[in-house]
Amino acid sequence: MTHLEDLDDLLSEAENYLNDEKCLKSKSSAIKNKSLQRRETNNNAKSNELSDFVDEIDSVLENSDFICDKVGSISISKDATEPAEKSRSDVKRACSRVNLGPPGSSLGLASLTQQRCCDSLLCFKCDQRIIWFEKMKWLEDTEYLYLRTHYPNRTKLSLKLKSDKNTRAYCCQCTCVNIMEFKDVREVQQLSWICTKH
Repeated sequence: MTHLEDLDDLLSEAENYLNDEKCLKSKSSAIKNKSLQRRETNNNAKSNELSDFVDEIDSVLENSDFICDKVGSISISKDATEPAEKSRSDVKRACSRVNLGPPGSSLGLASLTQQRCCDSLLCFKCDQRIIWFEKMKWLEDTEYLYLRTHYPNRTKLSLKLKSDKNTRAYCCQCTCVNIMEFKDVREVQQLSWICTKH
């Protein structure tokens, strides 16, 4: 009988163990279900917040003076111009990199994508605009006093220039420089020239 009792005890232990396992599994699945429901609720709330935010942006854009094209850029509509505000084309912009260059190089606003020579330069030492001469080169004996005296008279300044097809001669009232290749103004040490915007 003792064997049968031992076997009975062993079976009841196994039964209890299996019941405990089922209980644990059901508890863990209930916990998992609750956490999934919370996640779904949070995701739904976030997506609702996002869609509300997008709807709010759309309503602002519909009620404003902006037009969005298919690419996504925003432009001001023609009837939105107000006399107090300047349009985007009226806003002056400075060169992203202030370049000097040889003859034949394009002049204008230099951007990150378009390498141009700035044609709106100002020297902040003498507070004068920069002028240049195409296919000309400054003579080595050109002095500060000559520039100071004859700037901006191009005819008198040209007396200190000689012809050189590969050079553009730049000057202000205090400094002159010969440029044969594209250079950033910062690379030429003697210059204190800045872009005054285009």
